[in-house]
Amino acid sequence: MRVWKCAALGAFFCLAASPLFAGSITNEGPAPVKISGRTAKGISGGGTLQPGQTTPMRQPFLWLDHVPEGTATEIRIKIVEDNGTIGYITTSGGRYTFAASPEKTLPVKAPPAAIPVQPLQPGHVINRSNIQLYVTFISSRLGSQRTQVLLPSQTITVPRNTVEVRTQPLNTSFTDVTVLVEVLMPDGTRQSIQSPQGSVYLGRKAK
Repeated sequence: MRVWKCAALGAFFCLAASPLFAGSITNEGPAPVKISGRTAKGISGGGTLQPGQTTPMRQPFLWLDHVPEGTATEIRIKIVEDNGTIGYITTSGGRYTFAASPEKTLPVKAPPAAIPVQPLQPGHVINRSNIQLYVTFISSRLGSQRTQVLLPSQTITVPRNTVEVRTQPLNTSFTDVTVLVEVLMPDGTRQSIQSPQGSVYLGRKAK
């Protein structure tokens, strides 16, 4: 017998309900997840859990699977067994096997809380010098770089995948030269270049 409808998710987990069984499954991830499972009585089924949704399990299960669907995203499905054991599914297509199942192997430890990673943002370069300069952006992609001319008082954008910014003089014949190039790198660090030929890096001082 198979039950497979999103609307029937609660009914599937509560099928043949027992007042002594108090397990639950919670979607702690940022996106809806589709799950499937098999009960100890051999009934298969499943449905979709919305972010933050908790569904009680009032019957014994053998296992639960995450069903991959659409764009990959963070998976964090928390399972609480009737005996208080807590486990997680944190991989696309992952399976959790219950303690009472003959397929049970090692207990699944709760993963550490996810640390939000701030994506790199485009920065900018301001030429406060009295000369024109060449500015070269070195990308995190191996061998990729772009060079353009930076006029006095001009501001240009630093691409978000830049790991190094280099300057070179456009004309070496000037004698009274003042160089000051202010750089906001994609990681948020503010640095400056004060020589016609210099460079700055992500999170590092100018040289």
